[in-house]
Amino acid sequence: MRVLPGSTADPEAFKTAITAVKDDYQMDTAIMVGDRGVVTGARIDDLRGRGHLGWVGALDRPQIAALAADQGPLQMTLFDQADLFCLASPDYPGQTLIASRNPPAAKAAAARDADAIADAARIDGVHAKTASRRAPTANCSTTWR
Repeated sequence: MRVLPGSTADPEAFKTAITAVKDDYQMDTAIMVGDRGVVTGARIDDLRGRGHLGWVGALDRPQIAALAADQGPLQMTLFDQADLFCLASPDYPGQTLIASRNPPAAKAAAARDADAIADAARIDGVHAKTASRRAPTANCSTTWR
């Protein structure tokens, strides 16, 4: 394992890691693992061009949402049958996608959604109350209710 300077979006850090695997460690076959934003399409192209290097990465929210869209390969009813399954998508040719259920993350997301809905309702209520009041006159003699 090696920690490189730079941010996760730094393509040079990833290329340095690929070079280290191939040259410094003389490995012909390896799997690179990275979180969202690290293993991107451009970096996958780098891996494909360097022999037998594979990768494991994570999709971001918009990518997952696209897979879960109407008639997409990721249908939530699949989780009724299994907590973990593989799927394929023409958006990711030659790649195996693995989907897993994460109950704690789902619970946290539901709580965030509920908080956002409650906040919106409070804002709507404040807006309704303030919109019904008359604006004060220029001499500020109007009394607010």
